[in-house]
Amino acid sequence: MSVDPVLRDFGLALQASHVASGPGVTSLLARALARVTELERSSSDESASFFRQLGVDLLRLRGNANAKARLECLFRVCAYLWQYGDPTSALPVAKHLLELARATNNPPMLRKAYLAFGAIHAELGDPGLSIEAYLKSLELAEELEDGVGLCCAWNNLSAHFIDAGLFGEAIACASQCVRVADAFELADSDMARRARNNIVQARYSLGDQAGALRLASQLVADAIEPAIASEATGRVILERNLILALISAGELGQAKRRAEYLQQLVKRFSSPRQQVVVSMVTGLIEVISGNPEKGIETLEQTASLARTRHKIAIPDALSVLARAYIEVENWDRALEVTRQLIRYLENTYVDSSVAKFRALHEALSNLSGGEALSRVQLRKTEAELHAKVLQRELARSRQEMLERMAVAADIREDISGEHGYRVGRLSALLAKEIGWDRESCNALDIAARLHDIGKIGIPERILLDDKTLKEAEKHFIASHTLVGAEILSKSDIPQVRIAEEIARCHHEWWDGSGYPKKMQGVAIPKGARIVALADVFDAMTHGRPYAKAIPIDKALDEIASLRGRQFDPELTDHFLALVRRLARENEDLDAYLGKAARNSPFLKARAKIKEMLAQGRDSAALSIEPPPPGTPLN
Repeated sequence: MSVDPVLRDFGLALQASHVASGPGVTSLLARALARVTELERSSSDESASFFRQLGVDLLRLRGNANAKARLECLFRVCAYLWQYGDPTSALPVAKHLLELARATNNPPMLRKAYLAFGAIHAELGDPGLSIEAYLKSLELAEELEDGVGLCCAWNNLSAHFIDAGLFGEAIACASQCVRVADAFELADSDMARRARNNIVQARYSLGDQAGALRLASQLVADAIEPAIASEATGRVILERNLILALISAGELGQAKRRAEYLQQLVKRFSSPRQQVVVSMVTGLIEVISGNPEKGIETLEQTASLARTRHKIAIPDALSVLARAYIEVENWDRALEVTRQLIRYLENTYVDSSVAKFRALHEALSNLSGGEALSRVQLRKTEAELHAKVLQRELARSRQEMLERMAVAADIREDISGEHGYRVGRLSALLAKEIGWDRESCNALDIAARLHDIGKIGIPERILLDDKTLKEAEKHFIASHTLVGAEILSKSDIPQVRIAEEIARCHHEWWDGSGYPKKMQGVAIPKGARIVALADVFDAMTHGRPYAKAIPIDKALDEIASLRGRQFDPELTDHFLALVRRLARENEDLDAYLGKAARNSPFLKARAKIKEMLAQGRDSAALSIEPPPPGTPLN
């Protein structure tokens, strides 16, 4: 295959000099931009190879000369590789884009750089860095009064919350994008259409299938036929959302016709990400339309392909596969696939943490330790320090990772995300009340935050169901205790070891009628008996999609009625007295019990977004059309 002339000449120029102000660099960058404009209209392996190599070449330039053209090239390389589904190749380009935009004091490009950086980290499974970057992009866009930048940031935040399962916030952010687009006379822009598409997906996930279908149908009717790859990316997502809504409405004939169109579209604008979407949609249609063997085989193959060739698609592929097994009521296999997804996410975070510490180790090893010590002694000292730092930091990173997973599980039932923190604090206070020492109380506080981590493996369809659950679905929800214990098992962190038995046993009843093992009396670990009281009280007083919140006094009366049946009688007496005293002493009991949640970076970012949504804006403008009454929100 012949080398592209632009890449060939770029390579020759770099052989002579890496200086960005070198002879011919200006004209080379102009040619590169022209070639980028030509190739970004298509989506193919050849075009992707061009963008990868161009990114490598741009990274080799040194200095700040020709910054404007370089920044534009870097951003468009990032955008193409992200859209194609290759964030790994895009990441170093995005980092260089950020560095050069900062070094040359270019706020408009810095805004774009943060947007690209956030999108790439979202694809790589790092939601913390992703949301931080989006917030910085949003703040810069506000400073610049950049309507396009504001729309892009709100849109990406909306997509981010959809991925996280926070559909109410996704709708708020997408609606804000639509409002900004209208204010800046961008109402007919591609960004506004994508925001409405995000609203479709969020509504569908919230259970408003009829509303999602109406809006998706209207968006498709108004859509223009994609002419370039970026337009095709948005259309693929729109078609996927419409197909899912049609399936839920029982319109399988229309769903199949839209799937056929989707297949033709992806043939014209092929990329790994879009091909996976097609396989998932067609496989699910087969399952729903009465050919489960063929459909599940397709979905299993898609998941296998994602594991070996397109790892970014693993979470989506496993999620759809689990849904297919739920559709055919194969609960055992659905649970197994869900556990695979949980293990994948857990291992990804842990591997990422270890990689960071390896990089830290390499950086420290390059520092001089002085001539007085021998190299052997330096290596010994370094190894001892490294082992201590690694043990402490890895334990902390695992604990933080598990807390994020627990918040992600809790937040689908409790919008504040503070349920685990309140349960942890109340459990620690009860432990102190009965004489536990300070260290044990603190350990229980941290461990109790993870008690419902197993719910991350339960689909929203079941978890948020406000109707009577079928027996099989009850079994699925009950299994969250075992899933949670499995996630927390075999840890060398003391708090996590305690958390494992709490996750497994906090739904056991004093009279032996609980689950999963039907343990009885003092055979139930005391920590789990304490957490059981705090958990039920917090759930009662905050409500769930399937049950309204009740006042504190009524919740305490209900708990008292279960003394000796569901709860340890002695602990119940201490608990009732404790909560009544806390309620008298604290005007805002939630704020007191949820204080630790204020230190969560994830919850801080969510609060910042809510604040930015509310500042100077009419809250009525944040909705296109509210879901029907009774629709369960996360």
